[in-house]
Amino acid sequence: MINSFSALRYVADFKKFFLGKEIYVITLEGYKIVVRPRTSDIYCIGEIIVNEEYLPSIKGVGSHFDTILDLGANIGCFSIWAARKLRPEKIISVEMEKSNYESLLKNITLNNLKRVVVPVRAAIYSKDTQIWIKASAVVKSVDKLSETDTGVKVRTFSLKSLVDLYQINKIDYFKMDIEGSEKFVLTEENREIFRKRVKYLFMEAHHFLKNDPKASLQYFRDLGFEVKTKFQVRRPLAPYLIEAFNPVFKKNGF
Repeated sequence: MINSFSALRYVADFKKFFLGKEIYVITLEGYKIVVRPRTSDIYCIGEIIVNEEYLPSIKGVGSHFDTILDLGANIGCFSIWAARKLRPEKIISVEMEKSNYESLLKNITLNNLKRVVVPVRAAIYSKDTQIWIKASAVVKSVDKLSETDTGVKVRTFSLKSLVDLYQINKIDYFKMDIEGSEKFVLTEENREIFRKRVKYLFMEAHHFLKNDPKASLQYFRDLGFEVKTKFQVRRPLAPYLIEAFNPVFKKNGF
């Protein structure tokens, strides 16, 4: 598992990272990735591209992933990694923050993935509306959603609206890292979506913004999913990593 010090070696040019003002591109493991100076981009690169922490470890999940949903795509490290490693037909990549989304678009283009990765600038919320996002003063990578007019306006989708809009009947790999907004996804009304449409999920469950990672874990246990978890001890405000596999798809051989 990568830590803040070992992550630095993946930015390729320390001077550009610490002193530079312009976004630059590195080539790593065959991927081309944009890096923003003095940001958490290095964590994404190290954990996803180098450590491959999102490889499924539950037996029986298999290697066939036609459709992937990436909630909290950030700069797109998971999407470009999954496009090559898992070879899906389609990845829906959802990111709400403007700078992250711009980097996501660049990474899709740099890696020639426009036919595979579908970028969506939006937030996942309890309903379809427009909402304001405001960067946290404490944790710079965390954005808060508010129905009060403060910050930057962005459109929102409920999970049901999103999967219906993009005609997603089955999600082979559901990746979720939405910095505390999982509470808008792991709801009573979404149980049927997970029960019938989601084969496998890998998520980060966070402590902050009144979230309880154990509640996220219990959500999938109650659905009858096979669940594995571990704790990222080397990261600030470390989240739980949760894997969940739907036994319905195992029984049906999908």
